[in-house]
Amino acid sequence: MRIWASVLHWGKPEDTWAAVASLRASERPPDGILVIDNAAEKALDPLRAREAGVELHRECANLGFAGGHNRAIVHALDRGADAVLLLNNDATLAPRALGFLERALEEDPSIGILAPCVRDASPPHRIQSAGIRLHIGSGRMRLRHHGREALPPGPEIEDVDAVSGAAILVTRAAIERVGLLRPEYFAYFEEVDWCLRARAAGLRVALHRGAEARHRARAVRGGEGAARTAYYATRNHIRCLDRNAPRGPVQRAIRAAGVAALNLLFALRGPERGALLAAVREGIRDARRRVFGPHPDHPGARFAPPLPEGSAPRVAAVVLAWNRLSDTLKCLESLAAAKTPGLEVILVDNASREPVASAVRERFPNVRVIVNAENLGYAGGNNVGLRHALALEADYVFVLNNDAVVAPDAIDELVRLLEHDTAVAAVGARVMQYEVPDRMYGAVGTLAYNPRLIHLEGLHADDLEPFSR
Repeated sequence: MRIWASVLHWGKPEDTWAAVASLRASERPPDGILVIDNAAEKALDPLRAREAGVELHRECANLGFAGGHNRAIVHALDRGADAVLLLNNDATLAPRALGFLERALEEDPSIGILAPCVRDASPPHRIQSAGIRLHIGSGRMRLRHHGREALPPGPEIEDVDAVSGAAILVTRAAIERVGLLRPEYFAYFEEVDWCLRARAAGLRVALHRGAEARHRARAVRGGEGAARTAYYATRNHIRCLDRNAPRGPVQRAIRAAGVAALNLLFALRGPERGALLAAVREGIRDARRRVFGPHPDHPGARFAPPLPEGSAPRVAAVVLAWNRLSDTLKCLESLAAAKTPGLEVILVDNASREPVASAVRERFPNVRVIVNAENLGYAGGNNVGLRHALALEADYVFVLNNDAVVAPDAIDELVRLLEHDTAVAAVGARVMQYEVPDRMYGAVGTLAYNPRLIHLEGLHADDLEPFSR
């Protein structure tokens, strides 16, 4: 069996090098070690990486736990890995652990995900997690045997609901069956989601009691880091349950309320209650509105990696206008400031009474203006613009209301996500109120979509001539 290891660097370089050293000191060392520098403030030394015999990849942005490890997983599978070990950079693996895990996988191919017992790095090395128990109905989650010094008697390989992401071995078969980690979580619960998907696919998720890892996790007591953790933990806990164990509206609301209550109680015990409570409330709100990915205030965080050098997909923006000339001009000004190279902007004037078309042609000569002879409504008007975008052979189409403005890098962020995950057909942006920029309006209103995955119905090419000029 060929096993590759992924170490995600974020934080102190000495922690990452300690994690790598533990892998190299294994009685059964990995066949390859990939270190993903997740745009950490303290970058890793490439020379030291070469001397350590590891492949170092530096990202241009913080892609989160899932995005960073996914980069390594793809590299490992391309190199023929039969299994991939994910190891936190603040964790170390015991010398015999990887050998134990490998033998268990070879003896039982039904195991898709296998993890060691995770202990505190500091004496007396109490147990942090011997797997995870998750009650689907209530959403209650517990780290098994947390705080104990010894495991109770039991089988060497023990089935669990999920395992800690501090150290986790995943087979190629499991990845091919259930897919990569979901980057929408960004931080926390992505490994729980992975385990639940594996179990739903008929694979075993298990703990190996003889294998150990030690984790130097530091409790975040206060400040911005604690609030951010509370936000992700609340939001993603609800999201993970909704994705993997859907319930009816009433049951889902009761379960989400239970998760929210647990996180609110945790926040009340913290040193900065106000900030923690606000973060939990924001997490509840975003889970309800299905807003995911990195928090907009998370420094350096991105949903997807940058596009490869020289890659420039064709992107068109469609703006549907019906009157509101002043708003339309502001919308087009924001698109003119967009960082998207070669952006084609198409304005569809849906039979406005105001002189929208003439004003746009005068002020924005590069914008393609289409005037409908009658108001076709939202769908019909946008379909006209979408057909023209496809005629321009656009790879991606961005649809924007004429009473909205777009941030300069927003379209690039959406395109990056669509390029990164070809299974995603459409992606929306977080929409904030124009008058109160800190207040969310909704999670809909703008849309970028991949034409290869969406079939348009409505107006056809032959229908355009009677309605447009």
